[in-house]
Formats: sequence, C-alpha cells, structure tokens
Amino acid sequence: MSHLTGKTVAFLVTDGFEDSELTSPWEAVTSHGAQARLVSPAGDSVTGKNGHQQSVDIDSSVADAAEFDVDVTRCAPRSAACRSRSRSTCTQAR
Repeated sequence: MSHLTGKTVAFLVTDGFEDSELTSPWEAVTSHGAQARLVSPAGDSVTGKNGHQQSVDIDSSVADAAEFDVDVTRCAPRSAACRSRSRSTCTQAR
C-alpha cells in the first residue's frame, strides 16, 4: 500500500499556471495512491502558460476544505482570482 492511499489532494489552480507545477505534483501524488482534485474559479477547465489544459473538478466557490487532506496552490503570477480566493479552500496539510 502506498503512503497516500485514501488521501484526497486539492490542487488550487487558475489559468496561466506553470504547466509542470501542476502536472509533476499531480503525477507524484496520484502515483502514490492519492486522489487528486482540481479546484478553480476558472470555470470548466484551466490552461497553463505552455498550453496544458485540465478539467476543473470543483469550483472554488463551493469547495469544502474539510473534504481534502492536503492542498497544493498553483496560481498564475499576479492572478487576481488567486489572490482573492476563499480562505475556506486553502487548508494546511493535515
């Protein structure tokens, strides 16, 4: 059994993120058994600055921090959406 089996990781992302800063950690946590969920205010999908597109699982306006064991925040530099995101979606690792 992997050390992250049964854990849920929220990736908080906005458009314009550095592609590898989402894809590499996403692969790392899922390969160790965690369920990764993409949380964003961006709508149906997000696009990285180098073109990586990924579907949004949960809109940040309805995300419940209690559903996640860890959050990973990957926002575009100077993103207003990221700076103003709801504190409820930003948790410390439990």
